[in-house]
Amino acid sequence: MGRHRIHDDATANALLDAAEQVLDAGGVAGLTVRKVADRVGVSTRAVYSTLGSKEGLLQELGARAYDTLGSRVDADRQSVV
Repeated sequence: MGRHRIHDDATANALLDAAEQVLDAGGVAGLTVRKVADRVGVSTRAVYSTLGSKEGLLQELGARAYDTLGSRVDADRQSVV
């Protein structure tokens, strides 16, 4: 029988939201797993179990930014047509 999963997609999304806030406040140099976890009120283990590592966190932030940009470009194109 597998372990019960404590952290899920909602936790991962909350961590990504928090990471965006940390980046806004202090840039990449100020981004730490501890700061992100503290903002959400979870342990650093939540970051590692949902995103794999700090690198995984940064990759997901990049993917999120790319998706957001794509959505905005699409919306702008539709408003012009």
